[in-house]
Amino acid sequence: MKSLRFLAYAILIVAAPLCAQPTAGTLLGRILDQTQAAVPAAIVEAHNEATGLKLATRTDSAGGYWIPALPPGTYLLTVNKPGFGTAARTGVVLAIDQKLRVDLQLSLGTLLQQETVTASVQALQTQSAETGEVIESRQILDLPLLGRSFLELTRLTSGVTGGSGGNTLNIAVNGQREFANSVVVDGVEATSNRNNDTSIRPSVDAVEEFKLLASAYPAEYGRASGAVVAVQMKSGANRPHGDLYEFFRPNSTAARSFFAAESSPLKQHNFGGTLGGPIRKDKTFFFASYEGVRQRNAFSYLDSVPPAGQIGLSANGSVDLSHLKDPLTGKQIPIFDPYFYAGNYYASPFPGNVIPANRVSPAGKAVLQNFFPAPDRTGALNGWFSNFTSRQSYAYDADTASVRIDHIFSEQDRLSAVYHYGSFASDTGDRFAGRIPVNGGGDADYGDHENARNQALSLSETHLFSSHWLNEFRAGYTRYRLDQSSLLNGRNLAAQFGLGNVNLPGYPQTSGFPDIYLGFGAQTGGSTYKPLNFLDRNYQFSDEVTARLGRHQLKAGAQYRRVNSAPFFSLFPTGFQYYAGPGISLTGDPNYNFYDPAAFYYNGGSDIADLLLGLPYSVNLGLQLTSPETRSWEGSFFTQDTWQVTRALALYFGMRYEYFAPWTEKSNQLANFDLGTSQMLIAGHGSNSAALVAPDRNNFAPRFGAAWMAAPHTVVRAGWGIFYSPENDAREDVLTKNYPFAMQQTSFNSLYSGLPFAYTLDSGVPRTGASVPSTGQNVLLVDSSMRTGYSQLFNLMLQRELPGGVAAEAGYAGSLSRKLPYAIGNLNRASRITPAFGQIQGQFSEGSANYHSLQLKASRRFSRGLSFLAAYTFAKNIDNGPAPFNLGHNLNSHNQPQDPFLLNLERAVADNDVRHTLVISSLWRLPFGKGPVLGGWQVNGIYTARSGLPVNVVRNPQDTGYDGLRPNALRDPSLNGGPQTLARYFDTGAFSTAGLTGANKHALGNAGRNLVRGPGLANLDFSLFKELLAERKARIQLRFEFFNITNTPHFANPSGDMSSGSFGSITQTTGNPRIAQFAAKLLW
Repeated sequence: MKSLRFLAYAILIVAAPLCAQPTAGTLLGRILDQTQAAVPAAIVEAHNEATGLKLATRTDSAGGYWIPALPPGTYLLTVNKPGFGTAARTGVVLAIDQKLRVDLQLSLGTLLQQETVTASVQALQTQSAETGEVIESRQILDLPLLGRSFLELTRLTSGVTGGSGGNTLNIAVNGQREFANSVVVDGVEATSNRNNDTSIRPSVDAVEEFKLLASAYPAEYGRASGAVVAVQMKSGANRPHGDLYEFFRPNSTAARSFFAAESSPLKQHNFGGTLGGPIRKDKTFFFASYEGVRQRNAFSYLDSVPPAGQIGLSANGSVDLSHLKDPLTGKQIPIFDPYFYAGNYYASPFPGNVIPANRVSPAGKAVLQNFFPAPDRTGALNGWFSNFTSRQSYAYDADTASVRIDHIFSEQDRLSAVYHYGSFASDTGDRFAGRIPVNGGGDADYGDHENARNQALSLSETHLFSSHWLNEFRAGYTRYRLDQSSLLNGRNLAAQFGLGNVNLPGYPQTSGFPDIYLGFGAQTGGSTYKPLNFLDRNYQFSDEVTARLGRHQLKAGAQYRRVNSAPFFSLFPTGFQYYAGPGISLTGDPNYNFYDPAAFYYNGGSDIADLLLGLPYSVNLGLQLTSPETRSWEGSFFTQDTWQVTRALALYFGMRYEYFAPWTEKSNQLANFDLGTSQMLIAGHGSNSAALVAPDRNNFAPRFGAAWMAAPHTVVRAGWGIFYSPENDAREDVLTKNYPFAMQQTSFNSLYSGLPFAYTLDSGVPRTGASVPSTGQNVLLVDSSMRTGYSQLFNLMLQRELPGGVAAEAGYAGSLSRKLPYAIGNLNRASRITPAFGQIQGQFSEGSANYHSLQLKASRRFSRGLSFLAAYTFAKNIDNGPAPFNLGHNLNSHNQPQDPFLLNLERAVADNDVRHTLVISSLWRLPFGKGPVLGGWQVNGIYTARSGLPVNVVRNPQDTGYDGLRPNALRDPSLNGGPQTLARYFDTGAFSTAGLTGANKHALGNAGRNLVRGPGLANLDFSLFKELLAERKARIQLRFEFFNITNTPHFANPSGDMSSGSFGSITQTTGNPRIAQFAAKLLW
């Protein structure tokens, strides 16, 4: 027997050249007679009630049966054997990727024994150890969805918190990063290379159900250390079915955001439908869906612009700043002459606080006059903050469609083909529209114009060789294109207004306007990276073989995925200009002879004065000189055994291997900086490899799990495994941004470096694509020995079935993560590693994290008009730094380490650490009332409550090119029972920069990372349904949906930037105010 099992393993590994991410389910169990003896050679048949699909098997000597590869749905299960009666069970509901145990009993004779069960999924999980949740069709269709995306429902279960933004599946699961998730649609990987976005986004009405696997899932799942979201699309059936719908959000129901001066107009239409049915009864089926979105918004929010009434622009060209008042004290802000200090090394104020006409920068004055509007309200803090009402238009159009064809050749062969299409376009208007003479001032962070289109095609074939051997083959292709541009592109406004060396002839990506940021928070100008063009094309093939040998279910397979990316964009093509605020303004007193600790500008000087002199503190510039086409490939294989040791105990063993090839470029247009030799390495030159990064071939991932029915209605589960994630963090384009294929540079104006200043707004910074990297350019590096990050995931769960079909679960889930990607914004700090270069940004495998949690859950599948899911998580997540987003964009991150060579000082609660999370969702068809008026009502809701996220407190030291340094902590920053207000959310006096200025400006503060906690959140989304003609084949459903129905403000974190006038204050909300939505659906 041992040799036979070994041979089976060998055949499975060799015969399966490719592997799949399964979505089908399995029915299994034992057939016994009245004496509880096994009934061998009985025929067990599963009949899909919708499609007519029939699969049969024969019980083994122990009475066991196994019917794999069943699409999710409702089944009739029948058993018969000569000499016995026929047993039948109806209404057996099989969920996605579920192993459902159904035991039946046969009696001697010829009578039909029929048992009708409620159409619900088995409450207890008896065959596997993973944690997670199945979200079924009724939940997807009936729960209120703000964005009408099924992925919103991934937050319903325990262990899941919201991520920090950046992708469509914005969740962090069991302490993992949000880029560590995977979405699989009908067995095909649907995550893109860039930011792990979901490239396939089917309509809600086209999704049958999905399963979120959160921890210790089997070896057949990979490419993720966070969640795997396995999605099953709807298919056709013998009976035609479908729907038509319209969702509408009118202007009159939009509430005002807490900090907005007025409510924001909102008009949105979602419309579409689905249709499914037979092409040939019992053989061929189709299902098609379409959804369109037309959204028109106008966001209104309070903004900060320069206090024009305090700035005297004289007719003779001079600028009188004698009325410029400090935001905190109201006193005059003394303005010092930076040119005098740079030549004499002591400060001298401008006489009368007036900048002479011959010293005023024409370009700086033009920016102040033309690109910032005048305040339209008094504002706060002596008129500096929240003094302008921005009104920004937003238009969004989307069209998505999908078509699925299923064909049943025989009981042994089935074929499915699915095509997805999506088109998305958005336009964001100028937030200063109509207030300044330049049409389209734009803003760097809002994506002025965007077009995206994705397409996906998948094929799957299931072949049953025998009742014990099954093969599943899948092939898929996804294509995702994204184009972004700014309204300012192509207008050469910088040259028109006198800004030097910004708009370069022959480089259309420089034809916009710089992004200009003033230290107190005002911002205007163009984009930091647009125009952007991105094309992602992925091919994948997989195959999986499953066999049943006695009590063992063996499975093996492999997957090949080819990924191609064509990212074209420049980092800061027109420049990011920062005009410094408190403590580091160039018009301040660097010697601190003038010092007012109560003032915002505590050593004098102002970012406004710096702008009028045309002296930014720092300027980031970049230019992409080539059109790269990068590529990589991924390969994996697995083998696993699920062993039914006894009827009460199931054990699982698995091993997975994954390989993620380092990125290369079609024409070897990659360059990596060698930190040891200070040389730029070019791909394919000399002995350099094409990737410039060594492959990691050590990604073995063992898995183990056990499920033990310790008592009737009680299951104990435990699981452990190692999981790897490719971390799709835009790494494919990092090495295309180095010389000679791109140029990057950061220039700093320093009062200590003498004259002339490195950069002035009028003359600009000399730059050319031909410049060599030794001229102060920034460089990017990816550690040549970069490893694939991995996590150990483990859990111990106790599950109990309670009366009423309720399943309660309690347990522990944790993770230990090592070798995670860690991006450092500047290795080349004040003590220069390589003085010839500017900033050196690097990505290394230095990240680590530990996560521990108590997870509680109670659920009831829909039965007798009621279902609910309640999930609570008490957790702590500790790491040594945040996840990288895109290496080139970390230049101004406030979450960078204080010292890149002392990462142990960064160990603290993670940015996504949420101590308490409670989510309750429910569907309730009201049991009272009859008739067309009083009957047919249903209420649904999602209630979410969580504690606050961490806040990192930083200061802004001068001349380091690095703004992640922290202050000294004097005491606990919590207010300890004192009044906690929006203006003073924590004790700002608990932090000090004393001793961290002047000669000690580069010293490390003693404050730890993430010492402050932000506000929590409580939100209720609610919907009310009314069904008409409920007894007819075609029925009408009227829906009234309310998001944040209580209109409770969800406050964002307070500012942790000591250089900001809003330090310690909350000035923004996150999420939305109350939104109402009305809908009508016709269903048949």
